[in-house]
Amino acid sequence: MKLHLIKISCAAIVLISGTCMLNAQNASSAIALSQRHYEGSARSAAMGNAFTGLGGEIGAIDINPAGAGMYRYSEFIITPAIGSAFGNSEYISEGTRTNLTRFSVPNAGFIIPFNTGRSSGLVNFNIGLVLNRTDDYTYSMGASGLNSSNSMLAVEALNASGIHYSHLDITEDYDPFYELGPSYWRNILFKNAQLISSLGNPENPDDPNNSIYKGATENISGTDILFGGPVYQNYRNYVRGSKSQVDINFSGNISNIVFWGFNLGFETVQYSYYESYEEIAENPRNFDDGFDNFKYVNRYSTSGVGFNMNFGVIVKPVKWLSLGAAISTPTWFTLTDNYDQGIRSSLAETENLGAFDATIWSPLGEFDYRLNTPFRWSLGAAFILGNRFVASVDYESLNYSHTRLIDPYYSDTFTIDNLDLKNYYRRTDNLRVGAEFRVSPVFSVRGGYNYYDYVSEDREEVPALHVASIGAGFNFKSGFFIDVAYQHFFGKKESFYLYQGSADGIDISSPLVTGRSWKFKVLLSLGFRF
Repeated sequence: MKLHLIKISCAAIVLISGTCMLNAQNASSAIALSQRHYEGSARSAAMGNAFTGLGGEIGAIDINPAGAGMYRYSEFIITPAIGSAFGNSEYISEGTRTNLTRFSVPNAGFIIPFNTGRSSGLVNFNIGLVLNRTDDYTYSMGASGLNSSNSMLAVEALNASGIHYSHLDITEDYDPFYELGPSYWRNILFKNAQLISSLGNPENPDDPNNSIYKGATENISGTDILFGGPVYQNYRNYVRGSKSQVDINFSGNISNIVFWGFNLGFETVQYSYYESYEEIAENPRNFDDGFDNFKYVNRYSTSGVGFNMNFGVIVKPVKWLSLGAAISTPTWFTLTDNYDQGIRSSLAETENLGAFDATIWSPLGEFDYRLNTPFRWSLGAAFILGNRFVASVDYESLNYSHTRLIDPYYSDTFTIDNLDLKNYYRRTDNLRVGAEFRVSPVFSVRGGYNYYDYVSEDREEVPALHVASIGAGFNFKSGFFIDVAYQHFFGKKESFYLYQGSADGIDISSPLVTGRSWKFKVLLSLGFRF
């Protein structure tokens, strides 16, 4: 890189694992919070949650509330689960494997029936209180390798160029975190950790090079800026969190033919994102500034509550056929994002500079906003062969282009994001199928499959998701039952750059990371009917 070419604006873009956002409120995150990948009880999960037409399962009341109307007995259930997310990647011919394991309770609740004593008309009406998990965000990915070509610090230098060094320096009288705002936090961290430095003369405030930077992994040779030597790079990305809904269910049975149900739903979301990137010098003596190592951390979380309503009906025209339909309003969420960034750096002593170590954190940022998810509706059919075999199929549809972000204080905050939601996301067609075979009056085996359609015009952005499941159940004469299920979320291919920047003809990027992520979950339901 020639010194005379470094007349750069703030056009440099930093990209890590496909994200450069400080917090979560944007179009793609709105879609992630609007999606539903059902879990429920072990029985409903094992049968692919294909219960729109089948009903009679507490773990699928959020899918069709009419299913609760089939209960003629009281039931209590709780479902603990354990799941793991895995990431496998290849970076500079080095493989990396990460995993994250989490314990959860995706289902719990009870249903109480009230029989009218009639054999026709309103045979019974039921009341239920049920918790069901509607999505799990657990994710894990990493990459590691020895890079002999370039460093992230070169991109950070590009990214800061155009900003006078005095605007980034933290002093007793000046705090750039508050003066400049979150968009500049990253520049401030790298500058004050001495990982990027101005090329200008600090004694001359008007020197144009005071707004031009180089990274601590770069050396100056004449008019050239050169990469000093190999650095070991290590990247980690972990996501934790889930979305769950508590339904207050009202349902009924009309002449054992028509079953209806209505839910008041209260949905909660907890989402936590952690991303770290570090570089370690193979030999600090390769670098004029004595670069040894640094670690950068980016964190944000989203939490909030929402409200929706859901209505459904199931009709059994003949004993062997059951048909169902359900519709749900949008979930009206009120959400809060919290976000911060931190950095740790270490530079060894050189002939001209003393050793330097620093740990710096940004302030904790906070942002309140609202999210309206799309309407969703589903149709289902179940086929019942005697008391031994059941097969069920569901079709679900929702239009993600109707998702909307709202700032309660400023009407134009999300204008661009809402245009992106309208123009780049689409209606989806989701499919659920399941089956159950009763081997004996006590023991049953189950299987299921889910297809969640891709949601954007670019199929690679949010690709289709395939989930397969199996399970078994034991029902005892005492009313006690045990169900177990295994869900397998098939992997998706990923490719990304750890960093990437360009400005005024200068292009810098890491080697490409290629990987695959996947996860599984085991659910165990314990219940009692009386």
